[in-house]
Amino acid sequence: MTIKFNHQLVDLPDNATLLDFLVAVNLHETTGLAVAVHQKVISKNNWSSHVLNHHDDIMVIKATQGG
Repeated sequence: MTIKFNHQLVDLPDNATLLDFLVAVNLHETTGLAVAVHQKVISKNNWSSHVLNHHDDIMVIKATQGG
């Protein structure tokens, strides 16, 4: 299946979870992440159970320090 990630297309196996996706793009161990699918934030507790669908639009935002 193909999903959209931060405005780029990414191919994933069918029935991939959000955690599978984050592992594929090497973000699974990054702290301070907010992940949204179709502009709905998915709780980190649900990353391993949230199954992705063809054409899902995923946005990942990483918190940074500063002022």
